[in-house]
Amino acid sequence: MLISVLTFVSWGGSLGHATYEGVRFEFSEQAAAMRPNEFDPNETELAVIVSDWPLTDEDVADGLIEHDLSRLDFVFRNGKIWRVSFMRGISETSFGDGLKFEGTVGKRIKGRIFTEGEVDIMGSMVGIDVQVDVAVSSAKDLDARVVARGKDAEKSEWAQSLKALAGAIQAEQADVVKANLSQDWVRAIDEEMYGQVSMLAYSLDIPEQYQVEKVSVNGENARLYLKTEDRLGVARFIKQGGAWKCDGVSWKYTW
Repeated sequence: MLISVLTFVSWGGSLGHATYEGVRFEFSEQAAAMRPNEFDPNETELAVIVSDWPLTDEDVADGLIEHDLSRLDFVFRNGKIWRVSFMRGISETSFGDGLKFEGTVGKRIKGRIFTEGEVDIMGSMVGIDVQVDVAVSSAKDLDARVVARGKDAEKSEWAQSLKALAGAIQAEQADVVKANLSQDWVRAIDEEMYGQVSMLAYSLDIPEQYQVEKVSVNGENARLYLKTEDRLGVARFIKQGGAWKCDGVSWKYTW
């Protein structure tokens, strides 16, 4: 097992912890959703993620999480815990009887997920003890948030904003770039990128060619779903000052 050990910030009340070779990781955020099985998209699985960074049920369902956060990604089958992925940099997945669950599973999952002390996983000593209490979003719940698909999604304000953002980054038009980005990203440009918007070409990694599949809106948050020949992506938007601003783009390869 390989996990890079880095300093992190805890955002909320503790849900519990995990240890890896004596290093302790605290978790403060949780989300749960039904999602396609990684190896068989025709099957669905219940996934619960606890992390040290805020995340949503859509992050869990999409399997696209932008930040290099510390997290445990649990999968349940038939109401019983099946596996866990322990992630920090490089991830490692574990199956077996060392992981236990005491609680209930339904529209809400509530209980304790733990190991009996530390267990040997791929030659590394790992211990887990977390409490979860979170609603499980179904595929139907998530689909109800979709407001546009196909050509309608391509014409949407979110798609147009992303297109304008990509063009402005390439042309290094700082004013246009900042007008289409969230406050956090504008602050990052000014304080961490020395005002050089060209650095966003790597950070956001928006390709020249992509297909817009759909738009999902949940309150003041929206997600624009993208597809290329070898990647699936999500551009996240947040409403600020009455306008939708891009708050990041995440990708995963399909090969």
